[in-house]
Amino acid sequence: MSKTKTPLICFLIISLITILLLLLSKNPINLEKTPIKLRDVLPILPKQISWPILRTINSAVDLSPTFVGAASSADAVNNSLVWKGACFYSNTAWLEFHNKTGSQFGGGILHIKVRKFSSKTDIYRVEYETG
Repeated sequence: MSKTKTPLICFLIISLITILLLLLSKNPINLEKTPIKLRDVLPILPKQISWPILRTINSAVDLSPTFVGAASSADAVNNSLVWKGACFYSNTAWLEFHNKTGSQFGGGILHIKVRKFSSKTDIYRVEYETG
């Protein structure tokens, strides 16, 4: 084997063993608490393993998030986006543009406000800032 293929094969073997151990766990509650889900590792699995798993998924919606709208700058007439989710109600998102770094492209902060959540365990903080 070449030197470049050896680390990749080792990584794939370790990943596969880890996934199998998680899937064969006797306690399904522990499987739900794991930070890595099977769908997260499908792209790195070999085709012979990932395709049968993909065939069990009902639709592309099971893999990807649903588009709910577009947030725009605060200068716009309708400056926020509002939507209702499965666990969250009265969600709001808006963009705040700035140029803190002084780059030619600028930057911004995407704010997401969640109200009326169904459980306190559903709340998590999302921050994404560019520039």
